[in-house]
Amino acid sequence: MIVVIGATRVEVGMLAGMQPETGEENKQNKINIEYCGCGFNIAGHLAEEGRNVELITVLGNDMAGKAAVEEMKRRGIGTNGTKQLSGITPVAVRMYNVLGDIEMQQKNDELLESFGTGLIDDNSEILKEAEAIVLDGSLPKKTIEYIACGYGASKGGKIFFDPESIYGAVKAEGLLGEFYGIMPGRVEAETMTGGSILSPEQMMDAGIFFHSMGVGRIFITMKGGGLYYKEGIVEGIIRPERVLAFGRTKGAGDVASAAIVSATLDGREIEETGNHAMTKAAEYLANVKDEKLV
Repeated sequence: MIVVIGATRVEVGMLAGMQPETGEENKQNKINIEYCGCGFNIAGHLAEEGRNVELITVLGNDMAGKAAVEEMKRRGIGTNGTKQLSGITPVAVRMYNVLGDIEMQQKNDELLESFGTGLIDDNSEILKEAEAIVLDGSLPKKTIEYIACGYGASKGGKIFFDPESIYGAVKAEGLLGEFYGIMPGRVEAETMTGGSILSPEQMMDAGIFFHSMGVGRIFITMKGGGLYYKEGIVEGIIRPERVLAFGRTKGAGDVASAAIVSATLDGREIEETGNHAMTKAAEYLANVKDEKLV
């Protein structure tokens, strides 16, 4: 069993159309509402790969939270570790431009601050059965530290860490040695190493840094540009068959993270694991249609 610990959000996404003439109604904006969050997404993709997965997450005791639980069940995600609390289910409102980049966003993640160490203790029996734990950097730093020190490498555990954002990357400070695998994006890796990563040489320097900190498997994704991998002295960069200069790439990192965890647990070599992650991400992006926004 794989246990994913992280955020579940409701995202309201809007793809802005052309501005209407004065006095006309704007009917070109496309709006989509979906369940997301790094932890939620990774758990869903692991379930799609046929993995037995439990998601430890917090939701509000509201309609959105109840609907999210039903969506987890529909996707084959275990909900024994899911807890509904008094409050509003985390929400992200994002506006995208025609290139798929976020132009503006607002979040209400207040409930995630309630994701304390007590919830981890409540799920200790589930965590003891975990073959691997996937940890999402959107959790409070104190909770991340508690999980890393209680279930990480020093305790014989296998934790994969996905920072989720530069804010999550900061929370890994002093904890890298507890992680078996890390899966940051390029900018997140810059935050974690304190250096720029703008060339293959700098990417390899980042790999050396993470390896020196005790991380076993290192994967750094580059938006639309490939994936770097390193394990011991083995390292390389896998480039996509075609560079996606335009279009939305949101969610592809979570697909890659799930594929990395799944392939690692299958015992695949580091390069094969990276290729599997790239293949899964490419398949996902090929199926992303802006028509989802209606």
